[in-house]
Amino acid sequence: MAGRRPTPTQLKILNGNPGKRAIRTDEPNPAQASKVCPEFLTGDAAAEWDRVVGELVDCGILTLPDLKTLEAYCVVYGQWREIQERMKSEDWVVTTASGGEKLNPLLTYGNTCLDQMRKYLIEMGMTPAARSRVRASPIKNDNANKAQGYFKKAR
Repeated sequence: MAGRRPTPTQLKILNGNPGKRAIRTDEPNPAQASKVCPEFLTGDAAAEWDRVVGELVDCGILTLPDLKTLEAYCVVYGQWREIQERMKSEDWVVTTASGGEKLNPLLTYGNTCLDQMRKYLIEMGMTPAARSRVRASPIKNDNANKAQGYFKKAR
């Protein structure tokens, strides 16, 4: 499909519906995701999951369909961390078979991981720029609203 990606309805509402277009009422409303780390994530990938998942679930950002995106981000993060550790003991420039020099291929792969991580972070709203596009309203406490209404009637 050509053109801009459609903005999710929840994001439009949080932004105050800047285009003033009609709000969809037929958009899916998936269930909230679990905070349990998948078994296949280990090491740095599992640590990154534990670091971010709670905040995403508590903010209502992470739902069941989003889990695969977060899993993919954590896998790439784990690979990037592994490359960083390996590069501590390897040369940045390596000699080719023909005697020339080139950058260590791990650096190229590490940069690819960084680019993938950036895309996942933006997709999940986990960068300052991505968060700045969302204007969250304070959570309304229904009990407090009912109490205020009761006291207004009693006057």
